[in-house]
Amino acid sequence: MYAVVLEFLAYLAGIGYLGWWLERRYGWEPWGLLGGLLAGTGFGLYRLIRESRRLKL
Repeated sequence: MYAVVLEFLAYLAGIGYLGWWLERRYGWEPWGLLGGLLAGTGFGLYRLIRESRRLKL
């Protein structure tokens, strides 16, 4: 389960960073970072739920 938590954090950080970069590049403040963090959370939760079902927890 530690791997799943690390994967969740990687999605959150990676897509959050992409949103921050887009925000700085195109001036979408604060929507780039917020959108990136929300998308990272969504992808991370999707993978967390999918993996927990596979492991039957």
